[in-house]
Amino acid sequence: MAIAMRAGDEAFQVQMVCLDELVPADDDLRRIDLLVNWAAVRSAAAAFYVAGGPGRPAVDPVVLVKLALVLAWRGAGSMREVLRVARTDLSVRRFLGFGLTEGLPHHSTFSHAQCRRFADSSVFEQLFTGVLRQCTDAGLVGGQRLLVDATHVEADAALKSLRAELLGVEGGGEDPAAGGDGRPELTVCEPRSGPTPKRDASNATAVSLSDPDSKLRHKPGQRKHLVHRAQVAVDPKNRVIVAVQAEPATGSEHQLLPTLVGRARFAGHAAREVAADSGYASRDSYEQAAGLGVLAYIPPQPNAAYQDALDARALMRTPAGVGRRSTGWSTPRARSQSSNATA
Repeated sequence: MAIAMRAGDEAFQVQMVCLDELVPADDDLRRIDLLVNWAAVRSAAAAFYVAGGPGRPAVDPVVLVKLALVLAWRGAGSMREVLRVARTDLSVRRFLGFGLTEGLPHHSTFSHAQCRRFADSSVFEQLFTGVLRQCTDAGLVGGQRLLVDATHVEADAALKSLRAELLGVEGGGEDPAAGGDGRPELTVCEPRSGPTPKRDASNATAVSLSDPDSKLRHKPGQRKHLVHRAQVAVDPKNRVIVAVQAEPATGSEHQLLPTLVGRARFAGHAAREVAADSGYASRDSYEQAAGLGVLAYIPPQPNAAYQDALDARALMRTPAGVGRRSTGWSTPRARSQSSNATA
């Protein structure tokens, strides 16, 4: 059989093509594009744009939100990577609404919108609530139970951005300038010459210049890194996320339990039962759940002997508590770990 040689000259042909026809009908981004009401995004962001204003035309807010969605959906490491892939990925170009030869937005445009323009707005919150409402209308949300868990999110900051606080504050934690946790506010030291002394940094003695909200986190055998903490509440019927909240990676996880329940109820979820791992177990968490009218399936710490812990331990041993665990009603992280172990 003869070999059909390809000289490569075909790559220089000028052809009339339609980008929409080059993307398969079952493409994931094409399907997502049909599910979201993008007009609602423009409506939510209308307050940040002036019609006929001076300067260059602004980038469509829908494009900015779609870029964020591609970043999360494709698991890209950065917006630079998303835009680099979009140069040749026809699926992403079609999803963003850009032609084959159109120039894509600069990554700094997205950074400005994320860190300044939309930082204190409800644009993303409204989009999240709208999608959740569609899931509820489609019967994907049970509306009674919540699974709650927390995870650490890598901060966009390096360890070398840490600067130690060397100057003390008179009066210690009693000083009016002290933070809410009783510690003095951290300040950046003046530049100095000479070798930097070796010392161990901690959240009590150091702060990151590039991301002050990030916190040091490390486990035995793992490297130290700067992180934030994200808490997620999931409806177990079809594992639909109904509430999300970010926070500094310090303190106890249970402190945000009322916030997550409140966010879920604001979105239309009844949130009558909450399940979480023992990281949420504390006297305060049981009291908070009772005050919210929530039945908390939270296993207490092994040595906890106060009355709320005894009641929680008894609840976990009831047929309902055992049934929740036997049917896989565990936290999202525990379920993922269990699946990995089975695989």
